[in-house]
Amino acid sequence: MKGRLHLSALVPPNVSAGRELALFLAGEVGAILYGVVRFSSHYRRASRELYQWAGNKLILKVGAKMEPFGSLMDGVLVGFALAVVALVGLVVWHYLSYRQGSMSVYLMRRLPRPHLMDLQCWAGPLLGAVVYGLSAGGLTALCHLYYWSHTPAVCLP
Repeated sequence: MKGRLHLSALVPPNVSAGRELALFLAGEVGAILYGVVRFSSHYRRASRELYQWAGNKLILKVGAKMEPFGSLMDGVLVGFALAVVALVGLVVWHYLSYRQGSMSVYLMRRLPRPHLMDLQCWAGPLLGAVVYGLSAGGLTALCHLYYWSHTPAVCLP
């Protein structure tokens, strides 16, 4: 269909757009799951320190304060950083894919759109980095919401 941008236009011709999308989504899901598990373990450890046993039930310690949100986010976004580093490697791989077995680099420079090769090498990874950044921001916002809604008000810093 004319006027619509297809995913295959964002990658070099000899690269599978579907495969790259699947790998990108796997990285996205992995980074989110890692972040959720990491934040959960930090939050659970910190919230346990707010309570003490009194007989057979837990009661809130007097004057107990929850750790600041920033300290609970330690390492939560590492998965996204690793995914962005992988995208840098993807740019290199895209450029190398043009040099496999032919003079396609020379041909691409002679086409009416000489910057098409650069566009195809950078567009997908840059779009992926933007999506990873937005997802990291969304995960941070959700973790912050969880922190403020599940921590007793008297324990908030």
